Amino acid sequence: MSDWRRRLYDHYVSSEQGGASSSSGYRSEAPFINHLIARHLPADRDIRILDLGCGAGGAIFWLKQAGYRNVAGVDSSPEMVAAAAKGGVHEVKLGDLREELKNTADNSVDLVIVIDVLEHMSREVLFEACGDIFRVLRPGGHIIAHVPNAEGIFGSRSLYGDLTHELAFTSTSVRQLFRTIGFREIECYEDKPRPHNLKSGLRALVWQIGSTLFRALHAAETGSFDCILSQNLLAIAKAPRAFSSEPGTGSREENTTEQRAIRTGAT
Repeated sequence: MSDWRRRLYDHYVSSEQGGASSSSGYRSEAPFINHLIARHLPADRDIRILDLGCGAGGAIFWLKQAGYRNVAGVDSSPEMVAAAAKGGVHEVKLGDLREELKNTADNSVDLVIVIDVLEHMSREVLFEACGDIFRVLRPGGHIIAHVPNAEGIFGSRSLYGDLTHELAFTSTSVRQLFRTIGFREIECYEDKPRPHNLKSGLRALVWQIGSTLFRALHAAETGSFDCILSQNLLAIAKAPRAFSSEPGTGSREENTTEQRAIRTGAT
């Protein structure tokens, strides 16, 4: 890791990039995480969940509140790990997510969460990390990713709001990445305001009305209203349950073997 990047991660809380939610009981993160739990997580509370780049542990906090018992996280910022401990989330350890993946057995995890993580990587590191995520997931396991949205109305704000960001994505490039790795059943969602009280309800209403013009402009140019306009997008992909015979994709076994070769430097 370069010196400037290490310095930024070492001061991630004191430079006001993250960690503040832990001191307020993670309340600001509740609507998003509880939405994930309600809509996208398995009902089985015993599944193994790995939260990579988990920051101050907000997702882990709310997963525990929802009854998930086998949750662990890793983050490379000492300040963020300290903030997690201060917030009562002791499942967060200090470490590099790539090393954590390399030390995780094949087919041993049910769900990998990468919230605001993939954008910090170069393309080379991105493919290596996502390949290892694919490898450690059990058949039918999921990855949940939250990334800056390059086609969002204010997408540049998310991309350039952190000096450690390298990439932004669209739903098309997310599918390109995940399908190349070997994932299937890839869905992308707008990270729009979610009503949970009067204020958030008004925000959701304004978003619905205000974004309509942009959707109309998109349709005028492309012929389709299908676009994601939020600053960030949510992507969920599934590891195949069985070996695939789909032409040009390779089986899960072949893809997993390829990822092991990349990880070990074999040819």
